[in-house]
Amino acid sequence: EEMADVWYNEDDYAEIKNHVSETIKRAADGDSVDEADGYCMRGLEGRTKFGARRRKNNKAKALDAVWTTQIKLWKQKIDNPMLIAAAYKPHSTNAKYPAIAVAHDDEQFVQKYVRDAPSLVEEQANL
Repeated sequence: EEMADVWYNEDDYAEIKNHVSETIKRAADGDSVDEADGYCMRGLEGRTKFGARRRKNNKAKALDAVWTTQIKLWKQKIDNPMLIAAAYKPHSTNAKYPAIAVAHDDEQFVQKYVRDAPSLVEEQANL
């Protein structure tokens, strides 16, 4: 019984998937995606057409950079994983800075709504 209270089951996953799909569709249609209405795009950016395309392009460029470097190293009979990592690093930056911006927004949200409302947090903890 405790596991049923704590772990998601198939019905829970189906409900989450449906809600995620509805949220993405609303965003794609230009409809309101407001947390007050029970919708949130946080973490779903890559599921939009634009986000998926951006991620796919970035991954392709990263793969190309790594593969090109690897081929050069093989031809020169050099074993240097750091050169491969260096070839990849500029492409990881494309994901890094937007993630930092989202984290900053999350921090601001927490400072404004959670830290200023300790009684609400305590209420939720006592449920």
